[in-house]
Amino acid sequence: MARTVLVAALEESVVTEDRVTPLGGPVAVVLTGRRPVFSYEAGGVRLYKTVWMAHGRNTTYVRYAVEAEAARSVTLRLVPLVTERD
Repeated sequence: MARTVLVAALEESVVTEDRVTPLGGPVAVVLTGRRPVFSYEAGGVRLYKTVWMAHGRNTTYVRYAVEAEAARSVTLRLVPLVTERD
């Protein structure tokens, strides 16, 4: 099966109140089963990102979670960097 790249990357940032903070690099990476979970600190909030691919499909999933202790409103801003190549 041929694979096609449609989204090359995501520009990720956290919006808290009036401040926009780029995610930058992860502070930790752990494996949960066979999936990597990346931990980030941005804008005073801890965020977790899990990335995995569906077996036999041309699909990648990305799941984000905010640590439950975040007491303020948080918005995750994602900007897909779109391309199309084989």
